[in-house]
Amino acid sequence: MRTLPVPIPAAQYLRMSTDMQECSIESQAVVIQRYAEANGFKILKTYEDAGKSGLTISQRKGLQSLLSDVLQHKAVFRAVLVYDVSRWGRFQDADEAAHYEFLCKSSGVKVYYCAEQFGPEETLPARIMKALKRTMAAEFSRELSQRVFIGKQRRALKGFHQGSNPGYALRRVLVGADGHVKQVLQSGELKSISSDHVELVPGPERERKWVRWIYEQRIRGVAACDIIKELVSTRTRRREKHTHGPFTPSLSHLERCPTQDCAEGSEVSLHKMPQSGHSQSIFWPESCQARRCVGDSQRCAYDDRLLVL
Repeated sequence: MRTLPVPIPAAQYLRMSTDMQECSIESQAVVIQRYAEANGFKILKTYEDAGKSGLTISQRKGLQSLLSDVLQHKAVFRAVLVYDVSRWGRFQDADEAAHYEFLCKSSGVKVYYCAEQFGPEETLPARIMKALKRTMAAEFSRELSQRVFIGKQRRALKGFHQGSNPGYALRRVLVGADGHVKQVLQSGELKSISSDHVELVPGPERERKWVRWIYEQRIRGVAACDIIKELVSTRTRRREKHTHGPFTPSLSHLERCPTQDCAEGSEVSLHKMPQSGHSQSIFWPESCQARRCVGDSQRCAYDDRLLVL
């Protein structure tokens, strides 16, 4: 009677950077399963990093857990199946990807790339091709980052908003490809069509008047700390429609406020009361060479978009 070969126990590692990628977690798992059935592997465990960048290992709990199990000899498998070299990582130093693979290999666990053409053999052409693939994966990430930066820079020069919460007395509006405003975006809403853009427009008059008031006070020489205290005492209101609780500037910096002034060029975060979870910012109309006066943060906070208010 012919004895069937014993399947090799294996784990699969799956990674996807974003939900918009064609090579989804499910697609990777299908290819890996077919490879396992064709080459005598039995998948016992799955390690997964969904929505994680391949540039570093710091945020990839799945890969960290895999390496930990392997190095501590807790692994019940002798092979790791990965879709391709880029799923293992797009480390900017190709040697880092090789290092993690070597850690597995030195512990008796070999890494197999199921969709690659070079195969598992440790021949000279296979080693050269694997090293080339690692470099290509890293270079793809660098080029993509540069293209994204150039695209955002170009859209910013055209006046389109590039993310983050709008400042106090500002609103985000969705603009179509034809330049017509479609709607005002509420908190948490994002555009769904790639050809659309987001612009910042002045908000309600009740908020804009506070920004004008801040400018007027600074022009008159009123210290930033005094303006903050006045804002606290008047209890300016939140702008979100779904909440109505008051918000106030952070008071943590007032005790450390210098006698001559709080700080020219300061940004004051307007925090919601405890029942809420967002914050806004008002920018003082001075140059950006001074420190930010919120807690212990020390960064520039100038934004001339509020000049239109």
